Amino acid sequence: MSELNDEEVCDVLCFFCDFVDNTSFKNDVAAVTQLAQKFVEITNNEGLMENDIVRHTVAYGIGAFAHALPKEAFQPYLAQSITYIKGITMRDEAFSPDNMEATENAMGALARIAYKHIDGTNVTEADLCGVFGFFPFTSDELEAQTTHKIFMEQIGDSASVVHSAAIKPAAQAALAKI
Repeated sequence: MSELNDEEVCDVLCFFCDFVDNTSFKNDVAAVTQLAQKFVEITNNEGLMENDIVRHTVAYGIGAFAHALPKEAFQPYLAQSITYIKGITMRDEAFSPDNMEATENAMGALARIAYKHIDGTNVTEADLCGVFGFFPFTSDELEAQTTHKIFMEQIGDSASVVHSAAIKPAAQAALAKI
């Protein structure tokens, strides 16, 4: 991707995020695993990570891919993904007006990861409850709609982690705010 400018890189990243989010391609575990691997690799590319839009698109993609993948397929990328995403959500000025879109985007990715990959170490019930405390998201309407839609799907799934005793009160409070 070094031959592409930042706008072209964003277009490519967004294409794959949308493709996984909106097509049956999300069911191709091998292909989505490759995308997860590539997006995690991009987090180590300092040149690309200088661009805020690239940075938060990568976070979004990692969340989308994690949500599509079974636990065993995403496990090799979990720790690095969570470190990257928490680096966005926990940085100084994360909740400033200039950074709020990237922060909400990363929190949405964290929620999508947590729905399927809570391990008690890298991503915890407390992480998911913390994300719910910031609902509803408002800084990027399209991404907020996706995050809220997936949350509503989790509410409708009685087997979802959102119904666990530790998370249910935060999920109910988030639902009331949406």
